[in-house]
Amino acid sequence: MNRYFQLWGWDSALDRIRDALYENCRELLGCEASPTAAITDSQNVKSAEKGNGFDPGKKIKGKKRHILVHTQGLLLSALVHSSGVQVRDGGISLLEMLYDRLLFLKTLFADSA
Repeated sequence: MNRYFQLWGWDSALDRIRDALYENCRELLGCEASPTAAITDSQNVKSAEKGNGFDPGKKIKGKKRHILVHTQGLLLSALVHSSGVQVRDGGISLLEMLYDRLLFLKTLFADSA
C-alpha cells in the first residue's frame, strides 16, 4: 500500500488530486478557483525530542507549525520548523512553496509578527 503513495507523490498525482478537489470546493462555495486573499499564522508545539529549536519569545522548546489558508478556511499549505524559526521566515517559506500556484493572491492577512 505504501508504494502507491510513493508513486503518486513521485509523479505529482497527489498534487493534481488535491488541486482538483480544492478548486471544486471553492467553486461550490461560489468563489473563483484561485484565491485573491489568504491568511497565515503559526503555532508553537512543545516537544521533548532532541534537536528541536527554542523560541525565546514564548520560552518553548519544540516545533513551530506555519499554515496558510484561504478566507473560507481551506488549507493551502502547511510547514513545520523548529521553534527557533521566526514567524516572518516561516511565512515567507510558505509563500515561496506556492509562488506559482497563487498568481491571483492580492491580500495576505497575518498577525503583527
